[in-house]
Amino acid sequence: VPTIDQSRVVELDYYGRPIALSVAQPTNWLLTRFPNLYLHAALAQGFNWRGNKEAEAAAKAQVAMMLGVVADDHKRATQISNQFVIFPGGFG
Repeated sequence: VPTIDQSRVVELDYYGRPIALSVAQPTNWLLTRFPNLYLHAALAQGFNWRGNKEAEAAAKAQVAMMLGVVADDHKRATQISNQFVIFPGGFG
């Protein structure tokens, strides 16, 4: 194991996926916190299926805006201003 003689920067990436909805799992965190996102995404799919391109585009624009809100919420929850410092020999 190499000795730690200087600070190091470590970046962690985690990509989560909401649990799929089913009879056994009727909700997930995304539906609980952002129900309008589910609604507009479903509307966009429905408008696409019905061939209403104008309504589909409007619903997709709403989904894109709401995804930005979700991303901002995630950023607030995960980005911290404190830095971790690891002392290899302990604190004493």
